[in-house]
Amino acid sequence: LIKSQNFEDVRLLSLKVKMSAIPVLDFEKCGLDSTPTRNDLENVGTLLFDALSTVGFVYLKNTGIDRQHVEKVNFVTNKFFIASTEEKNKSKRNNELNYGYSGLCVEKVNPNRPADYKEAFDVSGKAFLDGATEYKWPNPVLFPEFKEILKEFADRCKTLTLRILRALSVGMKLKDESYFERAHSHLNEEGNLTTIRSLYYRPLPPILPPGQVRLGEHSDYGSVTLLFQDKVGGLEVQNQYGEYMAATPIDETVIVNIGDILEFWTEGKLKSTKHRVMIPDEMEKRNISRRSLVYFVRPDNDVIINERLTYQGEEVAAFEKSQPITSLQYTKQKFETSFKY
Repeated sequence: LIKSQNFEDVRLLSLKVKMSAIPVLDFEKCGLDSTPTRNDLENVGTLLFDALSTVGFVYLKNTGIDRQHVEKVNFVTNKFFIASTEEKNKSKRNNELNYGYSGLCVEKVNPNRPADYKEAFDVSGKAFLDGATEYKWPNPVLFPEFKEILKEFADRCKTLTLRILRALSVGMKLKDESYFERAHSHLNEEGNLTTIRSLYYRPLPPILPPGQVRLGEHSDYGSVTLLFQDKVGGLEVQNQYGEYMAATPIDETVIVNIGDILEFWTEGKLKSTKHRVMIPDEMEKRNISRRSLVYFVRPDNDVIINERLTYQGEEVAAFEKSQPITSLQYTKQKFETSFKY
């Protein structure tokens, strides 16, 4: 017989293991190729809420976005990243627009480390609209279909995001189950800074500064993030015990995680978790490039993110309107601390 004290130790150890692992969730019933029923949303949403309220990260499979879609974007953006610095800087990042190319070691998400050893191209909001001439797209002769392919991918991410937000709203029992969707009604349009980011981690030199990583420890700024990583790996996620665990690439999945805005908005019910991309130990992985695509989702610019949410069984919450904080205000403050020009 197992003594009760030992049994409790086993139970707690089992709980710790569960909370230290990133769960894998089948999203087929709510994916892009489905028409989810209310029952589907509740079943999937409950599991989604369980993952995002504890670990803060989840792998989703059968979403309707597959490796073919990701590779199509990586193919067209790779041509840009291996071009000359002079050519890339013609589309240099504009913080105010949240758009453009960020060079090597320009962004610094962890102030206690050297700047991140990566390059990126960000596209958000109004950039996809015709007539937005202030957005300097890469030369269409040198990089054909760059804009069109990124827009196509961003639109798929938008549809998936709205499915995720609806399922999550049902799973966490929001009184207004469509509120999160309405708060994100301008994804990929003017009035919202949601961003599709193409990342390029170039091969590493033999000598690096002390503490150098590819991407420093940080939590994301927005509501949710969709991440499509390649097979090189390197992403690590902090568990609830302060330990970092590998987010090993799983083919045909998208990693979804919660950002600071949604943790703040839900008063901690959802978990915004720190993560990082380290320098690989294997020499083979140090000598090749790493690619990832990220869809950083943010509420519409004018959405007030310190308005208390109401859950089923509760009365409508009173809102203290003395100092409202908008999504735009919060996001711009974060940009100012991360990018060093």
